[in-house]
Amino acid sequence: MLNRLLRPLLLMVVPLAGCVAPVGVSGLSIPNDAGKVCAQQCRTIGMNLSAVAIMANNIGCVCQPSAGAPPVATLGASSAAGMATISMLNAEQQEQQQQQDQQQQQQ
Repeated sequence: MLNRLLRPLLLMVVPLAGCVAPVGVSGLSIPNDAGKVCAQQCRTIGMNLSAVAIMANNIGCVCQPSAGAPPVATLGASSAAGMATISMLNAEQQEQQQQQDQQQQQQ
């Protein structure tokens, strides 16, 4: 019962709590052949290109199963997985940079 009352309220309030994020890319050079490269990569794994995504200054390929293949993930899950991968790579790069900085300070 309480869930029925709170759900509509949350659906109205949560979108208002979001932050403003910049749209588009500035300072990033996007290769003209990004679509062709992504299509080739998708074909390599037996899939079709669905979209080319630009996230966190990275260009990614969104592939989808060929016709007749069982679905493996929804678009939302694909986007979340892509961002998680980018975040993990950024964290790795930051850790490596910190280690290099520490080594330089010890010398």
